[in-house]
Amino acid sequence: MWSSWRSWSVPPLDPFKQCLASEKYKAKVEQQLAKGTELGVTGTPATFVVDNMTGNRVLVRGAQTPQVLLEAMKQAIAMRDTPPSQDNPPAPAEAPSTVPEAQAKRL
Repeated sequence: MWSSWRSWSVPPLDPFKQCLASEKYKAKVEQQLAKGTELGVTGTPATFVVDNMTGNRVLVRGAQTPQVLLEAMKQAIAMRDTPPSQDNPPAPAEAPSTVPEAQAKRL
């Protein structure tokens, strides 16, 4: 069963290297990197849980369990009493103490 990994095809690297050298997408990548940094993303994966009613967001850093994502959803719902302000951005909110690995932040 595991011996079939040898038959997996690896895409050719030359087209990727040519694209990278051309810098065709450099501005787009830099733009997305700046936006991610502005939003508090420090690595991958990063997941935003967004409350569609208020626009509040909770950033969950790293690969997390479904329970951690559920806690982030609960945190986003709990923030409904304080919608985000354009003039005064909300202070960071830490993940619930019962789930310290969530590393969630309120944006």
